[in-house]
Amino acid sequence: MELGFRKTKLANHFYISRQGEYPRDGSVIQSTYKNRFSVIEMMREATEEELFVCDLFYIGYGISKDEHIQKHVEEYEKNIKKYD
Repeated sequence: MELGFRKTKLANHFYISRQGEYPRDGSVIQSTYKNRFSVIEMMREATEEELFVCDLFYIGYGISKDEHIQKHVEEYEKNIKKYD
């Protein structure tokens, strides 16, 4: 039996943070900084308090290359002035 990394990625929860803030409890897998916001990948769903304090918007569940995740990030980039 060979041990190694999984060949498939596990699905996670994705959020947009307008402030660049995110929960600091170890649940964040990756934070990608864009021009005026961050894309946050988390192992679990954010709590109500985290959504409010970190100004998070839920954009989907899946892996980063999923079409619906990419679509939401691109849509937010195009319409960022509406959210300011």
